[in-house]
Amino acid sequence: MVWARFDITGYKMGPGNQRDVAYTVTVTGPGGRVLLAPRDPSVDKGSSFYPMRYAPCAISLNLQPNIRPDEYSIAINAQDRIGNQSYESKYSFRVE
Repeated sequence: MVWARFDITGYKMGPGNQRDVAYTVTVTGPGGRVLLAPRDPSVDKGSSFYPMRYAPCAISLNLQPNIRPDEYSIAINAQDRIGNQSYESKYSFRVE
């Protein structure tokens, strides 16, 4: 199993400290082959008395027992739906 924790920051807030952020995950294997395509985004939407400066996120991947040892990548595409901006970041992990 592979776990990843990250925070989404830098998003714009609406009236009443409203936030609306979302993210999708893509996993690629050797040669850029997509192993897990993006699905419906995970969403953090709401408002609070105090502004939330970050949205904590976590994902877990259940790897198949017969996965080939190699280097794989996780791409996180974060979207700020109020500020109409997005950001993608890639991270690699190795199965041994």
